[in-house]
Amino acid sequence: MKAHEASNDDAFRRGMGLQGYKRQVSTTHPCADWQAGEGESSEMDATLMKLTTSRPYAAPEAAARKLIEIANSVEAVQDGRIYIELINGPMLFEHKATPAEYSAGLKLAIERGWLTLDRSGTYVKFTQAGAELFA
Repeated sequence: MKAHEASNDDAFRRGMGLQGYKRQVSTTHPCADWQAGEGESSEMDATLMKLTTSRPYAAPEAAARKLIEIANSVEAVQDGRIYIELINGPMLFEHKATPAEYSAGLKLAIERGWLTLDRSGTYVKFTQAGAELFA
């Protein structure tokens, strides 16, 4: 058992309860007294920056345009219907968009009047404005 764990158990035995426990942990945590020295935070920020990648569909506008592009490449079935799984599959798995990016793009495409979503959610259709984007 570590020293700070033993002192936490002692805090409970003395009746300090959870408040004493929190106080003990915060004062004995190894990083509690750490403060960035000169130049340390910029090195740490640079390391964190290297680990992140830009998301190409983070902007709803980009996601909506990609969805329209995918929908245009899919052959419509009966009455101009494009099954939703033929759009969301490529968007999520081939283009590696997140579900949030996909849904934001779909919502924007509907708001802009490029697509209409059936009330069942199983298919979309191009509107006149959406069809004009590829004319």
